[in-house]
Amino acid sequence: MNPPPASTPHSRIHCILLALAALFIAAAPAAVQAAAPPGTPLARANAFFADLQTGRADQAFSTLFEGSPAPSARTLYVAERRSDLTSFQRSYGEIIGAELLSQEHHGHSVVRLVYLLKLRDFPVTCELVFYRPDQTWNLTRLEFTDQLHGLP
Repeated sequence: MNPPPASTPHSRIHCILLALAALFIAAAPAAVQAAAPPGTPLARANAFFADLQTGRADQAFSTLFEGSPAPSARTLYVAERRSDLTSFQRSYGEIIGAELLSQEHHGHSVVRLVYLLKLRDFPVTCELVFYRPDQTWNLTRLEFTDQLHGLP
């Protein structure tokens, strides 16, 4: 019976480098989300879904729509979006996560984000459109749907 081959310093370094690479790849999505600068559409959307997932819907909607124009019209719009989400949660269960499906930049002033909102029994897509007329990003569209055809 032959003894196992002796481990060389080269093979140990190779194993360590492979392990580090695997850790880096596994942590990459979290690092990308954490690296989104505050106030950007991606950072605001990530905060929105984090608040929703922890049951802070009031804070989630308030923060997401902060600074958006037309407060009187916005009040009705926000109430309708909250009602849509509540209806989906009644039908499909609680929120268990969110996943960014696409991020589109249209020039320097418009960003469209599409997320998969993972509910316990069925996914719902969420589209957010942000507009930046000057230095501040404003949410101009928020839509939830359980119609999954034509996913981005």
